[in-house]
Amino acid sequence: MPPLPKKTRRSVNGTCANDTAWAAAAAAAGVAADRIVDQPNSNADDGIVDSLLDDNSADNDPTINGMSNNLTATILGFLGYKDIMRSRICCRKFRDAARTTIIPWAEYDGKNSYSLSYESQFLVVKSVQKHKVMVAMSTALPNLQQISLYHIGTKHNFCDGKDPDEKKAASTADWTTHEFQMISKFTKLRSLTIFESPLNGRYPVLFKFPLLQKLEIKYCRSLKWDLNTLTGLPSLKELTAVNASLKGSIKSLSVLKDTLEKVCIRNCEIEGDFMTSLPFHVSSL
Repeated sequence: MPPLPKKTRRSVNGTCANDTAWAAAAAAAGVAADRIVDQPNSNADDGIVDSLLDDNSADNDPTINGMSNNLTATILGFLGYKDIMRSRICCRKFRDAARTTIIPWAEYDGKNSYSLSYESQFLVVKSVQKHKVMVAMSTALPNLQQISLYHIGTKHNFCDGKDPDEKKAASTADWTTHEFQMISKFTKLRSLTIFESPLNGRYPVLFKFPLLQKLEIKYCRSLKWDLNTLTGLPSLKELTAVNASLKGSIKSLSVLKDTLEKVCIRNCEIEGDFMTSLPFHVSSL
């Protein structure tokens, strides 16, 4: 790694002015460049390579301070969310860039995706500590695209939603409750999985993600929702509901006729069937 320019060694309030920040940026840029080179047939934008090699912002300042926010966010986007969260402590530039960084989409196939491994892109919330991470990321890294919600621990619960099951609410009244509404800040969310999560009642916030493509809700008998709520997910391609408190008519899926491709609904209280109630074709998962 080339020596750090003297002008960036000075401590300047809130700016990238230390060797740690330079090392983190250099490492991220190296990862980004290596992965683009290793994937010559990928769909990566050619402009990314050009911007990595020649960013003319900030009067051609060759230091970290001279990188534009877009370039910094692009570089951070080649790291996993854990590394990005660590990098934020380096300087204000990294913190600002993280807020606009988009971590690439990943499909789990047992292999690394184009830029990152599945585990580093998908936030899995299955403990109180992971819930705290999600709360922090809702403002620090709001463009995360994939989240899974599970049970968060013994005698720990999410705040009840609207019209909760009174019996369950009474049985968990002395449990520690945790915020949930902040999930709405992840406006770029494309995949949401909810499995055995302690959600009780209706949560309209779960069905207001315009870019969401994949929704899975399994074994959440106290999470109340209706097929009509899917109107808030205009980009939905895959829907899975198993042992869920789902109600409504299959005909309600017609609002997604232009996007919906795969549907799996089992052990739910719905009306109609796919063969006779839908005016369009979808595959069964």
